[in-house]
Amino acid sequence: MSFSGKRVIVTGAGRGLGAAFAVILADQGAEVIMTGRSMENLTSLAESIRLRTGKRPETLSLDMADVSAVTLLAKKMRDEGRPLDILINNAAQWLPGRMDEHDALAISQTITGIVTGTLLFTRGLVPLLEKSGAGDILNVISISGIPNTPLHGASVAYFAAKHGQAGMNHGLRQELKGRPIRVSAVYPSNITDISP
Repeated sequence: MSFSGKRVIVTGAGRGLGAAFAVILADQGAEVIMTGRSMENLTSLAESIRLRTGKRPETLSLDMADVSAVTLLAKKMRDEGRPLDILINNAAQWLPGRMDEHDALAISQTITGIVTGTLLFTRGLVPLLEKSGAGDILNVISISGIPNTPLHGASVAYFAAKHGQAGMNHGLRQELKGRPIRVSAVYPSNITDISP
């Protein structure tokens, strides 16, 4: 499968799996747009990709728990009107530990970023994915979104959010059926980030 000329946006691209997606897709010729909370991480990765491929990905600061920022970025991209071929929903704020170890803000931001932010960003970009004629939405969920999976150190908030994201994936597949957008998901196990 060739990604040459495909326009791809990866959320949570500053590190871990999101960064790996960005590098591999850029290597395959995709026009990559990377979002994340840390512009320092995004800028560093973008420069590494430029040195590898000769082309620097676009980098955009985005906190998925900031509903206004998510909505505004999606609107800005719609206003630009350029088709989008692939949306990789990878951003997720990891929150380990027991629920009584976290304050209300940490719990709320985790759930908002993983579920609400992802759903709003996806909703906002559907017109651009449809415009491409063959859009793809890939939701990177986690084994935490699979029923009856042990917590494995995840907080209840993170676990609940990943189940919400799995439900979002099923709902999107049903709602977008018959339109030129494919919806899929991966449920990776624990991933160790070995980047510096």
